[in-house]
Amino acid sequence: MEGHATAAAVIEANAAPLGIADPTRRWALLGPDNEPYFSGVTRPEGVILGEALVSAPLTAWIDSLAEVQLPSILTDGAGPHLLASDGSLVIVLGVHDEIPGTSVAMGAPNPRHLIGLVEPVGPTGWTWCCCGEVAPDRHVDALDDLGTIDRSALSDWSARWASVA
Repeated sequence: MEGHATAAAVIEANAAPLGIADPTRRWALLGPDNEPYFSGVTRPEGVILGEALVSAPLTAWIDSLAEVQLPSILTDGAGPHLLASDGSLVIVLGVHDEIPGTSVAMGAPNPRHLIGLVEPVGPTGWTWCCCGEVAPDRHVDALDDLGTIDRSALSDWSARWASVA
């Protein structure tokens, strides 16, 4: 009888954006669709994340974020720093006032901001509760709108801000 894998494979990701300044961040995970995810993890982070995601469906991979330690990035007290499944950096800006256990998060414009609510799952994992890709000139509108919603409006917010130019 063949055994099941205990962790997703950690693979080289030499082009990872976070790996440009830090050569230890040139790793990724091989997803269930044989595509790379989380480009920019360190090898130890990848092993831990790979154990958590090994049997998860692809949607869980896409919605997951990995908490990473980036001491050289200045974020004015915001954080933690999260690595999205597409390899982009997302920063937790602060707790959401209306939805306990969630925080507002935003990525750099690349070319659009990933913006939404995140919540922790496990010791170093996070997941999107809702997420949109917002043009840089609309990010303040999206953040203002996000600040007014309650848990019942998460999917409506995601639909409104899924990909806003």
